[in-house]
Amino acid sequence: MDTAISALLLRTVAPAAIEVALAVEDEIAGRVEQADAMRTKQLERARYDGELARRCYMNVDPANRMVGDALEANWNARPVVR
Repeated sequence: MDTAISALLLRTVAPAAIEVALAVEDEIAGRVEQADAMRTKQLERARYDGELARRCYMNVDPANRMVGDALEANWNARPVVR
C-alpha cells in the first residue's frame, strides 16, 4: 500500500514541480533582461552626460578661465565610460 501511495504521490507532484521550476526560470530570465536594459540605459545616459560636458568645455572661450575651470571640473567629475 505504501509503495502504491508513494508512486501516486510522485506522479502527481512531479509535473507540478516541473511547472513551478519552469515558471521560476522564466521569471528570473525576465528580471535579467530588465536589469540588462536598465544598465544599457544608464550607460547611454552616462555617455551622453560626458559628451555634453566635453562639448561645453571645448566651446568655452580660452580667455574666460573661470568658466573654463568650472566646466573642466564638471567634465572631470563625470565617470569614464567606454
